[in-house]
Amino acid sequence: MAGDVGTLGTSYVVSARLLASADGSELLALRETAESDAALVDAVDQIERNYVKPIDRRELIEAAIEGMLARLDAHSGYVAPDE
Repeated sequence: MAGDVGTLGTSYVVSARLLASADGSELLALRETAESDAALVDAVDQIERNYVKPIDRRELIEAAIEGMLARLDAHSGYVAPDE
């Protein structure tokens, strides 16, 4: 049930952003963001399904976040919600 609420909330935000875009630039940016998000979700799904050992999805996502921040600079870091 909670997943449904998140999806509805996301749909509402997407719809509002599309309505706010007069020149289409928001739509293009939204499409690029959706494609990037889909690539990340697909990578996580593929790893979960095909890696030789069971993987904790949360740990995998946190490692991805840490990797993205490490790419930015030496001063950026990630603190997990439970820390």
